Amino acid sequence: MNYTKKQQTLSLLPYIKSIQKKDYSYDLNNIHSDTINYAIHVGLGSLLNVSIKSNPSLYDSNLQSVLLGADLTAQVLNGSNITALLEILHADTELAKNIILLKGISTSIWLYPKPYMRIMGDIDLLVSDEDQPKLEKLCTELGYSQKSDEPSSFYENLHHSMPFYHPKKNVWIEVHTSLFPTSSPLSKENIFIKANTKTHTLHREFEGYDVVHLDISLQLVYTCAHWAQEHNWSKGIIRIIDILFIINNTEKIINWEKIFIWLDDSPVSANYLYLILSFFHKNELVNLPDGILNKVKEYTNGLNNFNLRLLHYLIERYLFKGRAFGKRFSINNATIIWNALLEPTNYPVFNLLSLPWKIIFPPQNPRRYSISFQISRIKHLLFTYK
Repeated sequence: MNYTKKQQTLSLLPYIKSIQKKDYSYDLNNIHSDTINYAIHVGLGSLLNVSIKSNPSLYDSNLQSVLLGADLTAQVLNGSNITALLEILHADTELAKNIILLKGISTSIWLYPKPYMRIMGDIDLLVSDEDQPKLEKLCTELGYSQKSDEPSSFYENLHHSMPFYHPKKNVWIEVHTSLFPTSSPLSKENIFIKANTKTHTLHREFEGYDVVHLDISLQLVYTCAHWAQEHNWSKGIIRIIDILFIINNTEKIINWEKIFIWLDDSPVSANYLYLILSFFHKNELVNLPDGILNKVKEYTNGLNNFNLRLLHYLIERYLFKGRAFGKRFSINNATIIWNALLEPTNYPVFNLLSLPWKIIFPPQNPRRYSISFQISRIKHLLFTYK
């Protein structure tokens, strides 16, 4: 069959729907090559390559060599990370019992069909304040050294210390002592305080070692919160797929009643969770138990229907379709809109009305009221669109 551009979709949604159903035989020729290239660029090449392996009719596809290369690259990179994790677990088995795996290293070995399908840039490990110097000393003994473009003072109020890097293994490790920095409103919510984190973990066997993860319910809310707060436009879709695998896992059942207790005093987390669950529901990506979505909505603060539709549009356009940002609608402007619309408030229309002011005077920019800064922005636009 010949595939024309009109027949091909510019979105990853159809493929994500197929893997949600554990059907990896989707014909990737139905997706436009630009979208496939975007997916490979953001780290989904190995996950897409499963369709090539599962669907014999695709062996003559021109996608085969490209996806095979991405798949082999993912196996090498993630193999190095997993080997590094096992080395740490082996080096101090007592300390290993107190290390909680976070983010990609956790979801990859627990929830993905094969660990290497979930690409990761570093290994995130959570320990107590007491165990932090022990783990950092162990990293140093294993040949890692702390490395960053930021000064050490930058990490004083963060939730992790300066990253550790091993030049020969090309592996990065971040040693966390909490889930979010103190500057984040999420750190103030009871769901993410250290005491709650410590009591909501589970143990699993991996390669002969007892490894610790956040339990499935906390894993869900944490992943949603981290995804929405970081709003990484280039890699955000990876965490969306993480969330899908969390919801669709068959090993542990999500305790929604426990989540509702957490959300009772966690409006930021509630907004983030409802945002992605409502997007999933709209696009038929998950089958939630009856009444769950409406119940989560009860805990949100500041998400009206119009704001939600705009946020869904950003997710679909820039994460599932991989559209490029422009000079006028820049990635910075998209982030400002994202943050403003998700901010808890009793008057969500105010969030919408505040957008022009916040775009003209970016809240995170200390020079936002500077005349020279504004003149440089105007010149930039005029130069680009003359």
